[in-house]
Amino acid sequence: MIAPSLHGYRPAWVRRDLVAGATVWAVLVPESLADATIAGVPPVVGLYAAPGHQPAARPDCGVPLDPEGGVTLAVTSNTDGTRTAGYSGLASCGSVWCCPQCAAKIATRRADELSKVMRAVDEAGGSAFLLTLTMRHARGDRLGLTKDERQRLRQLEDKRAGYEAANATGWDFDEHQAEADSIEEHSLRQRKGCWDVLSDAFSQLARCAVQHANEL
Repeated sequence: MIAPSLHGYRPAWVRRDLVAGATVWAVLVPESLADATIAGVPPVVGLYAAPGHQPAARPDCGVPLDPEGGVTLAVTSNTDGTRTAGYSGLASCGSVWCCPQCAAKIATRRADELSKVMRAVDEAGGSAFLLTLTMRHARGDRLGLTKDERQRLRQLEDKRAGYEAANATGWDFDEHQAEADSIEEHSLRQRKGCWDVLSDAFSQLARCAVQHANEL
């Protein structure tokens, strides 16, 4: 079944696909551990339930662990004075991806955590908003600059700022080197990919938010 899906696949895509896969797993591993903790199972179970490792939820999820003991209803007192009711004695797979029961439990817990953060920000006199940035892209599109390329671009941006300051004050500077740095900076910007565009958009949004907060 795998061979037909590789029809037309180009060897040049292997490196980028490996980087993309490693990036997904870098995010997925800590998220899966957290999901398992929220679901009330050992953190390692989250890795078993992660996509690519487990295609479906455990068939016994939601089934009493002890058929003879049955299921008990537990009531927990929260720090804010409220109480939470829940079942205990049930098997749990901890999969937010495949299990309706665990997905609902985890989503509810995350919604509670998010509401606490929003309330805390509001009580402190601040404001908060949620933003999702995405853009259309296709296989083979460049995702973004490498770590070394981003570092070099920042260096060139700092040097350009120095050249502009020197030119504004009438100080002498190496114009040939400034021109060479400008060409290199332009070349790096031309190689930017999807993630760089989103990063630039978020940085600009963050700067505007800070500026707006300072004006208040």
